Amino acid sequence: MREVIKSLNLVVDWEEGKVYRKKEKSFLDNLLSIFGKSAGGELEEVNSPEVLRKVKKYKLLELYALAKKLGRTELTENLEGKEVKVRFEPERVVVETPDHYMEYRADEFLLKDKRSNEVQKKVPDLREFHQVYKEMRKLLSAGGVQNYLELKAREPEFKRQFAQTQWNQQPGFSWGGALLGLGGGLILGYLLGSAMGPAFAHQVETAPPMSPEELENLERELTQPVEGVEEVLSEEAAFGGEEIPEPTLEAVEGDLADDYLTQLDESALDAGDFDAGFDDFGGFDDFGGDFDA
Repeated sequence: MREVIKSLNLVVDWEEGKVYRKKEKSFLDNLLSIFGKSAGGELEEVNSPEVLRKVKKYKLLELYALAKKLGRTELTENLEGKEVKVRFEPERVVVETPDHYMEYRADEFLLKDKRSNEVQKKVPDLREFHQVYKEMRKLLSAGGVQNYLELKAREPEFKRQFAQTQWNQQPGFSWGGALLGLGGGLILGYLLGSAMGPAFAHQVETAPPMSPEELENLERELTQPVEGVEEVLSEEAAFGGEEIPEPTLEAVEGDLADDYLTQLDESALDAGDFDAGFDDFGGFDDFGGDFDA
């Protein structure tokens, strides 16, 4: 999936974990374009840590803006007598259960086991960061933690991974250890579900799996997290320039107010052909280390 982030003048390929921007055209490029020819691809890869950080920061701001629109910046629920909290902030998402504390940030994921005070960190690549981003959007769309867990209990891949984890449990098994080995698409469900203990395991085991149609609909909903915001594909995406602006909440909210979603029409980039030019584009859319508490 490729996404045009209009406010940053960037194109992100989440599946490949790469970021691109429009090349600066040379005199030869401009001359060839007059005759309807192209000297090469229109995009160049950008892989500096600062650019990757800005992309991640933008997505966090987007989550916060959506949470504000939905009135869900803070979610607090009681699961089997245990309180869990999820808080959306401009630069991070905080998830807290009786046993664990997690921060989802642009620079790293942080997980603390409250029982042992062990804190571990992980610098996610773009793919894993986006996987967790999608889970956060599922949570917002579901409207609450319990609804989200009911959804996860029906996802076939989650059911398979959860069952495998249960089989591998040994004496001294730690949920924290299990969480650290999971990919971005699973960690949030495990973290929140762990608060329910055996009740969640029973729910995952007995819930009917989603049909392919339901999974397809769920994936589609992730591009439309706020009711009333229509998917509008801009034919004049803004690209170019050396400066990549620092993302701001105002820019994100402005894009949402203008009815821009972050899903790019992939048909415009069929087979990765960047030579067609930007007129074809739609609009915008392991753990390790120590921590001093």
